[in-house]
Amino acid sequence: MKKLMLIALLILACVPAHAAEDRTLVGAIHHHGAFAAPVLKGTEILGQFSLLAGGRVAWVANHQFCLGIGGYGLASNVTQDFEGEDVSALLSFGYGGVEVEYIFFPRHMFHFTLYTLIGAGGADFFTREEDSDREWDGDAFFVIEPGFNVEFNIRDGWRIDFGYTYRFVSDLRMEGLSNKDLRDVAANLTLRLGKF
Repeated sequence: MKKLMLIALLILACVPAHAAEDRTLVGAIHHHGAFAAPVLKGTEILGQFSLLAGGRVAWVANHQFCLGIGGYGLASNVTQDFEGEDVSALLSFGYGGVEVEYIFFPRHMFHFTLYTLIGAGGADFFTREEDSDREWDGDAFFVIEPGFNVEFNIRDGWRIDFGYTYRFVSDLRMEGLSNKDLRDVAANLTLRLGKF
C-alpha cells in the first residue's frame, strides 16, 4: 500500500505546473515593449477641413495588446461667424485619454489593428483682434473614438499606420458649437517608434 501511495505521489509531482494555471482573457505575458508615436488626423469640424496633431505612448504586451495614453489638438484654423460680430472667432479644440489597441498578426509585414480612445476634451472660441471685447465660455466634453489601422512593419522598431476613426462627442454645451459639429470620421497617419 505504501508503494502505491508513493507511486501516486510521484505521478502527481510530475504533472506539468501549467495544467493548474487559471485561464485568463489576456493570458500570460511573455514579452513587454513600448512605443511613442506622432499622429496626424484629417477630419471635418464646423464644415471645414481640419488637421489635428498629437501623439500617443503605449505599453505593448505579447506583441499584440497595447495600453497607453494619447492627446490631440487642432492644428489648423477653424472659424465661426457670430451674429452681430465684425470678426470671425477661431476655434480652440483638443482631447485626450486612455487608448486600448489590439494588433492582429503583428509579425506579418502588413497587418491591422483595432483601437479605442476613451477620454475628455475641451473647446473654446477666441479672437486675435485687440479691440474686440467679445468673450466666449468654453466647455469640456466626453469623447470615445474607436477605429482601425492598417499597419506596415518598415524595419525593427519602426511602423507606419494608415487608418480611420470616428469621434463620438457628448456633454458639450456652448454657444456656436454642438456635439454634432465635433463628431466625424478622421483619417489618421501614425509613425510608431519603439520595441514591439
